[in-house]
Amino acid sequence: MHGGDSDLEILTQIVRLENAVGSLIPRVPFSRSVAVVNRRGGYDDNGLQKLARDMSHFIGLNDIIPLVHVRSQKEGVAGRVNVSPDGLRLLHIDVSPDVFKHGDSAIVKVIAHELSHYFLSKHGLVLEDTARNERLTDITSIFLGFGSDVVEGSEHHSYEAGWHRTTKIGYLTFGECVFAYNVVRQAQEKAYEVPFSDGLLGDYRYYFHR
Repeated sequence: MHGGDSDLEILTQIVRLENAVGSLIPRVPFSRSVAVVNRRGGYDDNGLQKLARDMSHFIGLNDIIPLVHVRSQKEGVAGRVNVSPDGLRLLHIDVSPDVFKHGDSAIVKVIAHELSHYFLSKHGLVLEDTARNERLTDITSIFLGFGSDVVEGSEHHSYEAGWHRTTKIGYLTFGECVFAYNVVRQAQEKAYEVPFSDGLLGDYRYYFHR
């Protein structure tokens, strides 16, 4: 998707989320209380587990206990999630070790995405089309309050032997993440005198067609 089509998709999904679960979510951004990646390039597993618990509690997922595993994934996959089949309420989140090269924001982004999969399933908001649902999941992670880390963790640049390499994490582009983050901040900070969807889409039409 490009330009206006992508922006309208993001707006439409944010309105859908607001109407469905807006009353259930925090209206403040998530703030990390622990550092996971250390200066030597390793990570603190206790900090990693606490981070996941803090994030799940932040968005009201008190019915599960997240457990993060650092495991290699197939190429292009940063993480995945599975609910424990043993009735222990465990939500197993796999994170690729490659993600840790990019710092704490990238880790938050991946965990937020996997928690958002569970959140969407819990509230009956999953889309049938896999590609569209993955994009919705990224949008949801921003909507739920993880936007700052999602934006920062979405794209990483490195230089090696004179070559510039860009690594993308997630299903939205960096620009799309920024757009979604700004929309969510505006929508949650501005008191619309008209219904949420009319106010937000009205602002969109004004901005892009003035």
